[in-house]
Amino acid sequence: MAVTVLGPRLAAAQGVPLPPIVTDRVGRAQIFDYHIQDKTTLVGRRDILWAAAAAGPAVPGLYSTSYMTADRDLNKSHDLAWYQANHPDWLVYGCDGLPTSEYTGKYVSIDITNPEVREAMFQQGVVDALVKRQYDSIGVDNLSNGNGFMQCGVRRNGALHALYSGKRTDPAFANAMADWMAWLAPRVHARGLALTGNLSYDGVNREGYLNIARRLDVVLDETGFERHCRPLETDAKWLDRINLFRQVAKERALVQMEEVCPTLAQITPATIDWSLANYLFVKGPRTYLALLPEQNKGGILYDFPELYLKIGRPMGDMQERAGVYIRRFEHALALLNPSSTGPGRFDVGQEGWRDRIDGRVMSGTIFLPPASAMVLIK
Repeated sequence: MAVTVLGPRLAAAQGVPLPPIVTDRVGRAQIFDYHIQDKTTLVGRRDILWAAAAAGPAVPGLYSTSYMTADRDLNKSHDLAWYQANHPDWLVYGCDGLPTSEYTGKYVSIDITNPEVREAMFQQGVVDALVKRQYDSIGVDNLSNGNGFMQCGVRRNGALHALYSGKRTDPAFANAMADWMAWLAPRVHARGLALTGNLSYDGVNREGYLNIARRLDVVLDETGFERHCRPLETDAKWLDRINLFRQVAKERALVQMEEVCPTLAQITPATIDWSLANYLFVKGPRTYLALLPEQNKGGILYDFPELYLKIGRPMGDMQERAGVYIRRFEHALALLNPSSTGPGRFDVGQEGWRDRIDGRVMSGTIFLPPASAMVLIK
């Protein structure tokens, strides 16, 4: 498979801060901090904090991002009626002629191709945010290469002017999102900050995704590789996804967010193995893992022991052996069978690998059921 190169990391020439290098261990990410009263408890336990609270001082030793949005106004008083009265030309409409709304319908979509909108978003998300608190990076939520809210166009002189197709898969929408981040990045860098984006990949328009990613210094993937205690993707779709994020992790800082199971009680070491193995396949010098339940209260510290595994340095890249994918570290071996139908087998030899869950010494040929993973240690 041909690999698209993202290009030089934008922050490299700017000297802006990046999260720490974690070559020989699991990088650890915290998603929100709303319910953590003493933020200093995160020091040494987390490397990067996505969407740190706006109030309160920065915590030394903890890389923190702010929170702004990609194409909606976080000021809740700026609803549809407000925009219709103040900036009707900023509103985005669907092809049915109705304003598009986002996330519970409380927010309206605004036109990120409009220079006035970009300046207003920059003022709200960067200038105003830095008055309240100093961050290491500006975090932009809900970036996507897909037109998830079916945006179509804006009204000019009473008529609908098309910007996009109104379809979910829309290269024009992905290009507009990339151009918006290309506009924002140098302005963020000029303030001595990195640019982080929560960027989702829907399995289509791969180049559109990468075009947005190359504008960012840190990529957050909140989709991960697992949902409902099951793999998110298998077979060819898994391979496409793992190869995409392997490439991102080589050239950008990457946060892999895994909402493993619906509830905390359902998460077991065995369910974590799939998320952990995928993290180890993807892992680059600045790659971080967040493990949490789907029904999480934003900002709780979920401190799983897997985040502290002593894996050591990677001994090479991901490899494939008769349908089983492997990656070796000094003290860990990740094994994964992505097939949704067929079992896999791998000969671990007599190297003294142990099952990290129950401590059994593993030797000879081991079997992996369809869509399963195992992480061995020694």
